[in-house]
Amino acid sequence: GFTDVDLLYFDNPLQNFWLSTVSRKRAIYRMPDNISGYQKNTMSTIASEALLCRSVDIVLCTARSLMPRARTLGAKSPHYFPNGVELAHFQEDQRPAPDVYAEIASPRVIYVGEMAERFDFVLVRKLAQKLPNVSFIMIGPCSVARKELAGINNVHVLGSVPYDNLPPYIRHSDVGIIPFRVKEKAALVGGVNPLKLYQYLASGIQVVSVKWPEIEGLESPAFLCETDDEFIAAVRRALGNGLIERSAAERVLADKDWSGRVSELEGFVLPS
Repeated sequence: GFTDVDLLYFDNPLQNFWLSTVSRKRAIYRMPDNISGYQKNTMSTIASEALLCRSVDIVLCTARSLMPRARTLGAKSPHYFPNGVELAHFQEDQRPAPDVYAEIASPRVIYVGEMAERFDFVLVRKLAQKLPNVSFIMIGPCSVARKELAGINNVHVLGSVPYDNLPPYIRHSDVGIIPFRVKEKAALVGGVNPLKLYQYLASGIQVVSVKWPEIEGLESPAFLCETDDEFIAAVRRALGNGLIERSAAERVLADKDWSGRVSELEGFVLPS
């Protein structure tokens, strides 16, 4: 009975073959990125996304800058639908520090996420050089990171960590960073609604990030920086500030829990 469903939900344009395979009452595409900013994506991939945008009932855009792109690709009904976070998963976790942290001295600065085209390895190398007494922890797919950050004593590339085990890695760090290549990859970074910001704040740690419109619009307590020197100075300040002020974090996270996001999604999906 899989070929006749109530809802067909896409999060990848390469899945569009289901359009001709599965009958459905409604179809939704969640546009999580500006895929045209990735070098690996071809014109064929972009054409696949355009077909999806034209064919579904609703396109959900995780960043405001994706709305014009969705319309250009033919979306009939794009909606702003930013990322969320599983608050309880990060706020209530009380597990001790991961075993590997016994060999990684504090203070600890952590990054969680993809380390590829939009990630600023130059900035991380500068951070490690300017802050030699700080441990920098990199978590995520790491084939590129292991090459780019090799031989730096205070940078620890741990690779991917299962989602269920992620909270103590963040909670037992001091600062979470978002070092993206805003100037070189403006279109790519501009399409990002920063899930990792929510995870850092929910875990109670300070946040330092580069600045782009989507993250500015969140009006969070994160330090937002335009230059490498500003970023380095902000990490120093954040390390001296202790844990994030809980009320400041909660103001940002108040409407970001995935339970609320699902209720909002139901509003799009269910017929009025």
